[in-house]
Amino acid sequence: MEHFKTLKEVCNELKVSRRAIQGYESKQLIKPVAKNKYGHLLYNEEIIKRIAFIRFSQEIGFSINDISSLIDSPIEDIKNSISNQAEVLLREKETIERRLNQINRLNNLKSRDEYLDEVLTIIKGGSEG
Repeated sequence: MEHFKTLKEVCNELKVSRRAIQGYESKQLIKPVAKNKYGHLLYNEEIIKRIAFIRFSQEIGFSINDISSLIDSPIEDIKNSISNQAEVLLREKETIERRLNQINRLNNLKSRDEYLDEVLTIIKGGSEG
C-alpha cells in the first residue's frame, strides 16, 4: 500500500513553505495525488521527490521556467543543465571572492583619500588581486 503525506508533513520534511508548494502546483509542476477524509492534500513519494528536485534546482539558481522545461527531461539533459549551472556558480564564486579581496584591501587603508583612490582603481578595472 502506498504511503501518503500531508502538505504539512511535506513542508516540514523538505523545509519548504506551503506557499512554495502551492506555487509549484499553480505552475503545474506537481499536483496532490489525493485528499484525506479531512480534506487535507496528500502527496506520494514520487511527488515528494519532484518537490525536492524543484527546491534544489531553485537553490542552485534555476528559475521556475527553467525547472518546468527540465523536470521531465531525460537524465542526460538534466545532467548537462546542472553542469552548465555549476559553471555559472563557479564564475559567481570567483566574482564574490574578488570582491571580498577588494573589501579586505579597502578595510586595511588608513585614510579616506587612500580609500577613495583604491575604489577608483577598482572601478577602473585595476588592482584585481
